[in-house]
Amino acid sequence: MAMLWLLGCLCVGAAPALAKVGSFGECRRFFYGGLEPKRLGSPSAAKICQQHRGQPFFATLYDRWRLVPHWSAYTLSAELCPGQAQRRSQWFVEPQLVSADLSPDMSMESECSPCRGEGKLSQALNEHYEDTAFVRGQLNPGAHQCGASRTATFALTNAVPLEPCFAHGRWRALQWVLRAQLRQSCPASDGGVAYVVTGATPGADAIPADDDREGDRERLLGQVTVPRHVWTAVCCDNAKPEEKFSLAFLAENKASSKIQVLQVKKLAEKLAAIHQTLETIEIFADDCNSQSPKTQDVLSAVTNALDSSLSAFPAEAWKDLDDPDSSEEDQKLDVAVTLSFSSMARWHQRFTKLHRQGSLACVLQRADTVGDPAVPAGTWAKECVLQEQKHLPGSMAAAEGWSCDRLPCDFHGKSSHRWCYTDERSGESRVPCCSSRCAAADGEEKFTCDRGDGKRIACSPLYSAVTIQGQPCRAGFPCGLYGKRYFWCYTDDQNNWGYCCAPQHFCGSHGYSYSWCYVGNTWSKWEYCNP
Repeated sequence: MAMLWLLGCLCVGAAPALAKVGSFGECRRFFYGGLEPKRLGSPSAAKICQQHRGQPFFATLYDRWRLVPHWSAYTLSAELCPGQAQRRSQWFVEPQLVSADLSPDMSMESECSPCRGEGKLSQALNEHYEDTAFVRGQLNPGAHQCGASRTATFALTNAVPLEPCFAHGRWRALQWVLRAQLRQSCPASDGGVAYVVTGATPGADAIPADDDREGDRERLLGQVTVPRHVWTAVCCDNAKPEEKFSLAFLAENKASSKIQVLQVKKLAEKLAAIHQTLETIEIFADDCNSQSPKTQDVLSAVTNALDSSLSAFPAEAWKDLDDPDSSEEDQKLDVAVTLSFSSMARWHQRFTKLHRQGSLACVLQRADTVGDPAVPAGTWAKECVLQEQKHLPGSMAAAEGWSCDRLPCDFHGKSSHRWCYTDERSGESRVPCCSSRCAAADGEEKFTCDRGDGKRIACSPLYSAVTIQGQPCRAGFPCGLYGKRYFWCYTDDQNNWGYCCAPQHFCGSHGYSYSWCYVGNTWSKWEYCNP
């Protein structure tokens, strides 16, 4: 029977302390504030200061039962190192896991006879990955290190089994994009230090509770557990408070996985849910300024890079893809990003800033609060999901919000302007599309766009999927004009609907004793709302 992957002790004194392998103190410098993550490991996990030729390079919490690391912690190399060696065919093993009397340095299997004997019960070996459908995925990736530091990443105590298409595609793309973004946003020359913790969540199969190592081990790869998820948390520490930020990533270990870009606190909450624990997980001591404006800006920048095609990162990052004939469109990344806000005004500031940049929309959404005792029933969180603006040439969204059917927006036939068909609209199914970005000029109330013949028409930017009362809009039908002079959306499949606040306004008191917002495409119609 499968067990939960325990996060720390469930009751005081009920489990043994975490085992230290060798001297762990030398690796404290790889943790933000010198503090390692809390409640992210099984009771019998071993703390390893990963050393190569007498020098420590990163820290790992290793699960001797499942033969995979819980996490590895490191600092990003500040160097640029072209011409690094390619991946190794044989990886290092850790003699310390076999006996404390052996060398604290990682070594090759051929140089560690005990590792090939009883050592098989406490760590993965190269043979475990032979003739399998998985690859060795580094938690501390070689792409983030240089020289000897990179060589040290090729340790089996730093590896988990990853699905190959995911490992060589989306996960590797994230490593390249993250490295480039951190070197730009957290430069060492400006006092920045990038602390990174990358981990894996439990697989479907687990070791029996009595630790019967010769008992039932019906798991993939025979002994090595295949994780369900992998995640990364980053903290850029800096003496300048305004330059300090953090961000995190979470993805399932499968070929079709999406990469979620999150605030660190949100990742900790998701990991607690995955691990089915009520304990508070702490990756960084104070979440490393996760609510700061700098964090929001870097989250947006990383999302833009990840959601682009292959041109967003070096082509060599994709050279190991299993399918050499795959197209760039096939490899376009799926990214899901959620941002949280303390108020509707904060959300509106973010939406406005991103919309002016023209690439992304901060789409207001209802949060899933089911079962959360901290959130009153019927309320909704102030969160948004970053998405690409849809009302552009060639899109499948018409100017006023309708979804196109059969044909994308274009000059079809001898038409003088862009248009598409839609089955949603009653009556005439041919609707105009934008030929330029849907926007409101400074000082103007209405959102308009050029339909392709020089004529300006009313349009709806992608901005919200929530009504003025906090109800979620029907899937695929966000707030828009849809032929009306006010913004609205359907809330179910029975054509029930609700008003939406206008894109240039938000629900708030605005100087009055009640909450309200404009709902029209001009400041001529307003309604009470739920902030």
